[in-house]
Order: sequence, then structure tokens, then C-alpha cells
Amino acid sequence: MKMNQLLRIVLLPASWLYGIGVFLRNKQFDLGIRKSVSFEIPVMVIGNLSAGGTGKTPLAEYLVKLLKEGHKTGVLSRGYRRRTKGYVEVNADRKTAETGDEPMQLKRKFPDVTVSVCESRVIGITTMIHEYPDLEVLILDDAFQHRYVKPGLSLLITDYNHPFTRDSLLPAGRLREPVNGAKRADAIIVSKCPVALNKELRENFKSELAVSPSQLVFFSFQKYGLAYEIFNPDKTLSFEKSDGFLLFCGIANPDSLVNYLRQQSGEVKLLSYHDHHPYSIKDLKEIHLEYSMLTSSRKILITTEKDAVRLIELQDYITSQQLEIYCMAVKTVFFEEDKAPFDEFITSFVHSFTPEINEE
Repeated sequence: MKMNQLLRIVLLPASWLYGIGVFLRNKQFDLGIRKSVSFEIPVMVIGNLSAGGTGKTPLAEYLVKLLKEGHKTGVLSRGYRRRTKGYVEVNADRKTAETGDEPMQLKRKFPDVTVSVCESRVIGITTMIHEYPDLEVLILDDAFQHRYVKPGLSLLITDYNHPFTRDSLLPAGRLREPVNGAKRADAIIVSKCPVALNKELRENFKSELAVSPSQLVFFSFQKYGLAYEIFNPDKTLSFEKSDGFLLFCGIANPDSLVNYLRQQSGEVKLLSYHDHHPYSIKDLKEIHLEYSMLTSSRKILITTEKDAVRLIELQDYITSQQLEIYCMAVKTVFFEEDKAPFDEFITSFVHSFTPEINEE
């Protein structure tokens, strides 16, 4: 028996206890013992059942692009691993440690969109509506389990390669709540699908999800953009087969990016840190050393956009060491048969939204 399998068996009793706690909490919301608050503007939640790595941020970016031209759009996040408390509006003058990396990444990409963080989504939404009364739609990033808010629309993401149906509850697995929590979703977005996804594979996957008749399922894949220098986005790079990559990143699941880079080159070395890792000069010295040990004729130092925003405060050191660090944007792309129905599903919700008067 493999060590990972043995460890999961050992942790199963803890998972059962965790599951009981989550069940009781959800049942309190279902019975109205704990209250969920509705709001008078369209609020949509995106999230997952597993602990990270499904592609929430690219989907949030997709939704912002879809909505921001026709509607005053805001994004609210918890700001995971930030060093501040309470409500904070994200802007270019703040440090990533104050806001979290994903909210800062969104703000840098969409400077005209209001992005805020708050551990209490009820307080966060109320504050955003008060500060920006012209807000017309609000996206809650990673808030599927935050049931104090009753959203108008719930979007659940699952990774095609690691669906929640094949996982276990924390700590034996990565699930934040039991699989039946997926029933709260209005739609399930399957991310990171193989590009060659035929009808049979789609139907088999939908059957595995066991969706209810009222739930929609949309399939998507990830597409990487051109690599660009993190402090000079106009400086881009095209890859060649003779390139060697040192990929360093602190994300939940780097497999997709590793596989993509391996398709571009024969030499790919991964230096992995824990999710949302705050980089230090010590880390950069380690990265520089590993980078120098690549043997390819052209060596490329590369990371993710989420990691890049955590390097902003180390720009002086990176520049002094003449380190050129590149990153690539990754975007959610819906399959041809899914894109128009998904876009219509989202825009129809916003246009037809009517608030619920009473709290639940």
C-alpha cells in the first residue's frame, strides 16, 4: 500500500468528524436557524467543493470581462492569507499582503472595476453598495461555503481531472464539504478539460456528477497567453523547443502549467511552494541558484500571474540581480457549444434579477 493511501486511511476518522460538523452547520442554514441575507442587486457566487486549484480566478476574470462593459461590476473576496482584517478596498497603492494575491491580480487587470476584500461577505457587500451606489452586479470569489449570503446565482467549479466526486473530505482529501453540497449550485462549470472532449466523454462526466434536472453543466478548458516580463508587460517571449524552464510557483495545483511547458520544451524544472506563498529574498536566492543549474541553451525563469503580484515588493532586488522573470496569463475558454449558452445564462440572470424581500 502506498504511503498516500495509508495516510488517507489514518485520517478518515478525522474526516468523518469534520463532515459531521459541516453537515450540522449546513442544516442550520437549511432550517433557518442561521440566517442567509439577500441583497437588492444581482450577487453571483463562484466557488468549489475542494480546497483550491480548480480555476476560480480565470473564471472570475471571464465573468468580469463579460459583464463590465454593460454593467457597473464589483468583485468581493475574502482576501485569503492577507495580513489585514475587516473591509479593505483594493487599489494600486496597497501591498499584496494587505489584500491577498488574487484580488490584487484582478485589480491590476481591471483597474476600472471595484475590487474589495472582507472576511464577512455580508459586511463587505453592504459596504460596497454604500460606497458605490451605482453598482449593478457583484461577483463573490470563492464564497460557495459562505452561506450567510444568499446569492442570486451560484456557480460551482470542478476540475475535469480531479472532480469532487472522486475526492474525500478534509483532512483525508481536499473537500471542504460533502459531495451533496453541489446540489446548491445553479450551474457546474467543468474546468481544465482536454481540448479533444467528445460527446461521449461529456455525457459520462455529467452522469458522474449526478446533477439534478434544474442544474446546468458547462465545459471549459484553459488557454495560456504569451509569456511576458512581470515588470514590463510589453516585453513578450515566444518559446522554442530548445528552451529550458525553471517554473516556480505557490499555487494549489501547478500540473496544468507544468504539462503545458513540457509540451514546449524537454527541460522543465518545478520549484513548488505552498499556495499563496509570500516570497522573500531568501526564496529568490534559491530560485536564482536552481535557475543557474539549467542546462538548456536558453534558460527561462517563469511563474504564474498570481505569484507575480507577490513579487512586486521585491522588484528592486529582482532588478538589481538582473533576473528576468516571465509569467503567462491563463484564461477560461468555453467549448463552442457551451460559450453562447453560458454567456446567455449569466447575462439573463443579471437582466432578470429581482431581489427577495425577506431574509431567509
